[in-house]
Amino acid sequence: MIIFNDYFLDSCDFVLAEGSITERLRRSSLTDLNPRLTSTVLLTDDDKRKVMADLYRDSINVARDFDAHILIGTPTLQANRERLTEANINHNINALAGRFLKYIRAEYGLWSNNICIAGVIGRKHDHFRPEQMLTGRQAIDFHEWQINQLDSEGVDVFLAYKQPALPEATGIANLLAFTTTPYIISLEVNEEGIMPDGTTLSEAVIELDTQGVKEPVGYMVNCTSPALFNLNDQPEMVQNRLIGIMVDGDAFPDQNTADNAPLTDCSRQMKMFNDRYKVPLVGGGSLEPQYLRAMAEIMAEKPE
Repeated sequence: MIIFNDYFLDSCDFVLAEGSITERLRRSSLTDLNPRLTSTVLLTDDDKRKVMADLYRDSINVARDFDAHILIGTPTLQANRERLTEANINHNINALAGRFLKYIRAEYGLWSNNICIAGVIGRKHDHFRPEQMLTGRQAIDFHEWQINQLDSEGVDVFLAYKQPALPEATGIANLLAFTTTPYIISLEVNEEGIMPDGTTLSEAVIELDTQGVKEPVGYMVNCTSPALFNLNDQPEMVQNRLIGIMVDGDAFPDQNTADNAPLTDCSRQMKMFNDRYKVPLVGGGSLEPQYLRAMAEIMAEKPE
């Protein structure tokens, strides 16, 4: 078990973050992927599980080459009870996902102390639609089962990933606050720091910090550019609570080309964001390893 705390975040110049490998799986050679359970269901197939393990190793190896810490998320973005029931999966596959990453981490010997495993909880719906928003009570009812499954195996930190609406994030935070495990809330925001449901980042942080008996370790923002998202425009309270910024893999139209210009520009912006605001967690959901490596190379540059 890795203790996810300020020391883990601050003992390196940056911490790489791989929030979700769902899109990488869709771009892989695998066929017949379940659109409602892209990654988790693969754990039940030996050959497909090996493919998924290699995807994780690719990202971990980038961090190892730079002797950086890395946060990797369980392949459980869609592994809620509703979708698993649809797929006729009735065993504790969330716990299996946690064990799966622990086995991979164990391969790295002493260096495994640099690898933090996040238990990933997604939102109910893949795409945000106001009419489908859950209330806080509905979110508790919907997500409690999966959180209990992940908690039964034990992860280093929980990650409520890419939350687009405050009520659902609030329900999840209420549940996570009563576990013994630290947790991060990752919020989907635009360049002005506004979530798809219209909640501002400052409103979300104030609300979520007062839920339950334990506040999040910190917050991450998704779906925004480090060049356009000006943290100076946010209240000091938000600046103090932000610990990560993630770009999406689909921000780069073709990650299989040799053209690294978009990623290089984004990585430079991420480096400036990290230097200016001391936000340690940087990365992206579903970034191909060569793009994660390009980002790490720039993040590791020392000032002249």
